[in-house]
Amino acid sequence: QILLRDSVPEDTTSSPVNWKIDLQKAALTDTRLQLLMDSMDIRVGVGTGKVKNLHMDLAENLYQVAEAQLSRSDFALDMGPGKPAEGFDYQHIVLDSLELEARDIVSQGANLKVDVKSATMHERSGLRLTSLSGLWQMDAESMHAHELKLTTPYSIIALDADVDNMALDEQQSEGRMHVILDAEVGRQDLFLGVGPTMAAELQD
Repeated sequence: QILLRDSVPEDTTSSPVNWKIDLQKAALTDTRLQLLMDSMDIRVGVGTGKVKNLHMDLAENLYQVAEAQLSRSDFALDMGPGKPAEGFDYQHIVLDSLELEARDIVSQGANLKVDVKSATMHERSGLRLTSLSGLWQMDAESMHAHELKLTTPYSIIALDADVDNMALDEQQSEGRMHVILDAEVGRQDLFLGVGPTMAAELQD
């Protein structure tokens, strides 16, 4: 368990940790991790986890993984107090039956790149992801999706996108956005977003 508090000032008295760590292979089995902050609670359960060619440069805040696999795993995110809303609630996400295979993972500050080869999972709201694949890349200025494909029992979504962050900012007048979206969304998945009570009213 890792405990962090948003309100604790940064410790400037200790020396920087300039470690570099390289692992050819690493594995986790039946492991649970929890990250507690003032405003966020993250819980991860790993049934089986494997990584290949892990490189960490703590001085540069750089993390790289050539291959990663998760199976029989779960994930929970709670932001703020209160109970989850009906249907899908982005502030209270609970995933189980998580299976994931990804390659070429790079994380450094605002930069993130991950090539998802396959993923399946089930969310608390009832949303079930039967497949997910594609390349996702982002930095401080833009976001990119290449051949990103998502399927559920009722929906198919395919996305290619190059989006400047400024294009999503109402205060900015400039910003490039190129999006190709091909989607067939079943009403069962749409109803998960509004919760069972409103879904029943919409069906009447």
